[in-house]
Amino acid sequence: MRFLINLIFIFGTSCLCVFPKPASTQECQNWSQTCKNLNSFRKSKETQRIQDSNDCIECSNSNNTSTTPFNNNQPDNLILSQTNVSRQFMNCLKDYNSMIKDHQKHDLETLKSFFHKQKIDQISFNYLHDLFTNPSSTYNTKIVKISNDTTPYQYYKDYTLSGPFENLNSSLSGFFNYSFINEPGPLIEKYNKSGLNILKSISDPKSILEYLFTKASQNSGSDKELIITSNQTRPPITPAIAKLILYEVLYDKLKNNPQELLNLLKNIKLKFNYQTPFPSSEDEAYSTNNIHGFTLHNGYFLGAEQIHIPTSSNAIPTSSGLDCTLVIQKCLEDSGVKFPPSFKLLSSRLAALNDSEKEALYPEINDYKNIFEAIPYKCEEQLELGDIIAFNGHAFVFAGYQKTSQNYYSLFTYEAIAGEYRSYALQIRDLYPQDSCNPPIFTSNGKNIPANIIRIKGSLKK
Repeated sequence: MRFLINLIFIFGTSCLCVFPKPASTQECQNWSQTCKNLNSFRKSKETQRIQDSNDCIECSNSNNTSTTPFNNNQPDNLILSQTNVSRQFMNCLKDYNSMIKDHQKHDLETLKSFFHKQKIDQISFNYLHDLFTNPSSTYNTKIVKISNDTTPYQYYKDYTLSGPFENLNSSLSGFFNYSFINEPGPLIEKYNKSGLNILKSISDPKSILEYLFTKASQNSGSDKELIITSNQTRPPITPAIAKLILYEVLYDKLKNNPQELLNLLKNIKLKFNYQTPFPSSEDEAYSTNNIHGFTLHNGYFLGAEQIHIPTSSNAIPTSSGLDCTLVIQKCLEDSGVKFPPSFKLLSSRLAALNDSEKEALYPEINDYKNIFEAIPYKCEEQLELGDIIAFNGHAFVFAGYQKTSQNYYSLFTYEAIAGEYRSYALQIRDLYPQDSCNPPIFTSNGKNIPANIIRIKGSLKK
């Protein structure tokens, strides 16, 4: 028997639901009144929960109908929506999250074992400063070599460079797209405190190494400092950045022992080599000739395809990483949704739906319109578990709410996200600025832009 759920939430009197940016103060006030009316409706319907053990995932306090979904701040305590597609879809996303977490833990232990083998029990700040700022260092020499490579895989080369060059340099310097070895150009502050300043303040070499391993062990979404937000106060050293720093230290220490460096890379799960994105053999994947082409990530890499996901028939993937739309498409397929041959889910197409001018840019848009229903994102009460939220450049899946203050809520999301996160995980994302007259979506670079809620059309549901 299928039971319905009415996920109703109390949001207080603060309006946080405007889309797009109002043209006038009066328009904003109209939205505010609409929001207050909806708040009253939510309050009158507080958390009506009709539940059944088959339609629930470990709902805590299941006999208490006054319990709100926020009590335990975990999406698994919320009842999934009504369709089989939604249940299977969310379980698939959760399974990939478990896989990536296992790989993250495996990689951390691998890095620790190689530090132990090399008898590295401390890292001085002066060493790290020289490694990342000296033009002749092993790190910067590698960056130049990658930059000058005339590879046929330019797309993957650019992604590889974005890890150690753009994301890592920005995190260490505190400025967006900063180069330590060239003139940096216009300085755009990204963090209130740079990664190098954080490491310098720790001072003690043993404590610096301990700090990097501690940061590398934190999974995105499990640590409140890792909320996806435009706030400049978020820490510049995320788990993925800490992992990159630790790898670059080993790359430097093993520069005269390339075979041992290959042994390290063979044991790392979350990595990528732009020179062999589709290896046919282990000898092709791991060669001292292409060793500089590897970069590490924490679950995400740009342009990931299904061949990169380990399966019984794909024993030598270059990476176990995902990108934002691959994981969504793969889990929809596993849930029974049928896509046309060679279909590739792209956020730009999802964001274009319902906009005739943008739709006209994409010849394949009818495939999207046949599969998906698109609803302009306006207010948080539109969301149902399993909804895809897409804007031009990114897509993620709604997995629940977290109350962060009396009148303010964040979202749990399943998403593969790039930048300094470079991870697939159960994330925590801010959807709204405090000013309710701004658009609703925070992108990773701090911009606020329109978005669509994407759902599978009813006839395609399993």
